[in-house]
Amino acid sequence: MLFFVMMYRYRQSMVAWLLIVIYFNGLFDYVIPHGAQLVRIVTVLWCLYLFLKLNLMKILTQHWLLTFVFALFSIYFLLDTLLWATDGIVIVFSQYSKYFVPFVSLLIFIHYAEIDSRYLHWFNRLFGELILIQIIVTVVKIILLRGLWWEGLVGTFGPVRGGGAGTSFPVVALCWLAINTNMKLTGWKSWGFIVGLLAIGIMTGKRAVIILFPVMFLLLGMWVAKRKYPKQVMYIVILSPLLLYFGLRLTPSLNPENKVWGSFDPDYAWNYAMDYSFGEEDKTGERGVGHGRVGANLLLWQMITDTDHYTTQSWLGYGVKRSYASDYELYRDVDYNFGVNHRGSLTGVFMLYIAIGLIGVILFMIYYYCLFLLIPYKRLRFACYGYVMFDFIFYNTMTIRDPALAVLMCFVIIYANIQYTSKGQYVGIVYPWFDNKKKILVNQ
Repeated sequence: MLFFVMMYRYRQSMVAWLLIVIYFNGLFDYVIPHGAQLVRIVTVLWCLYLFLKLNLMKILTQHWLLTFVFALFSIYFLLDTLLWATDGIVIVFSQYSKYFVPFVSLLIFIHYAEIDSRYLHWFNRLFGELILIQIIVTVVKIILLRGLWWEGLVGTFGPVRGGGAGTSFPVVALCWLAINTNMKLTGWKSWGFIVGLLAIGIMTGKRAVIILFPVMFLLLGMWVAKRKYPKQVMYIVILSPLLLYFGLRLTPSLNPENKVWGSFDPDYAWNYAMDYSFGEEDKTGERGVGHGRVGANLLLWQMITDTDHYTTQSWLGYGVKRSYASDYELYRDVDYNFGVNHRGSLTGVFMLYIAIGLIGVILFMIYYYCLFLLIPYKRLRFACYGYVMFDFIFYNTMTIRDPALAVLMCFVIIYANIQYTSKGQYVGIVYPWFDNKKKILVNQ
């Protein structure tokens, strides 16, 4: 029902429809066999149509450096996976769409920003409603599941399998909140929004969001917005034990009963976190390299620093089929054995290394650095880019791999241009949810 309401509400804009479809990817994946794959095909064709209709070639020439590095990465990605790794054309373009759709969306936002900034305010309203829908769906999820968590359902966009977006989406949405309020949060709407974003992560059973969200909140507030929170910080310090208490009890994997509102057992949570990050201890008390995400990164570091044993695969990778295989057991098969205990241990950088090799990883990191150069305010640029790279290196990089999150981050990058000066002065419009005295001018 929400999908049809949003499609009708924004029926005058093909771009808005594209964004809505991206944000209801999880719905299609749930009700249609291979729905997510169909949505990817549709959105790619949609982006090609908009690229031609809006004549976005001129945007490419204006931003020649970003265009050059993205084109270089794209050519390498396609040639490497299709010709070298001989992956199937369907899986290659399915994975490439995760980079292509956000990039074209970025060009679209730039295009409308150059015509009239009021267009961006209109798109900002759309993103605000889409974020609010994710919170509403989470509340419904809590009611229907009676407090039980379900990792595979993240709002309306999360796929049925895996819940990594439950950690990444709240943080990216927090970046959207920052450029709409300059972290001046007053009233129940602001804090209700914050609690709602945290609930998305908690109800997917995610642990990292309990730490990453408060850290990013303070970074955006005290370093980016340069706000002085003496009393608020003291409140946060005082309430930190409560946050830890409720976090451990509400996150099933961090309590012995493995359920929402389980017992408070810090030792169990600590041991679980260590086993998850580094693998379980053996009889000697050591943890194996390649077990857990930290262990997997240690293994990757050994691989890329061992230059004496470089192979062609080290430079060019093994193909996206091996990197994005959905069956964990494949990584225990001899043909897929990269030294990790299962696919869940792989971080984003490790997955990309397996897919397109060290050259591909380097090209990708250069492309994303050039992407964030579009943010004029350096502190905001470093904060957002720093989080994306943290997600890429230490987590499952859903900020990049999920089009809904990647498109939202691309909008944050462009919208920041009219909200902040290069010196960090906030000159933008506060979103009406957070300041009812101000209205957004729209030009449909």
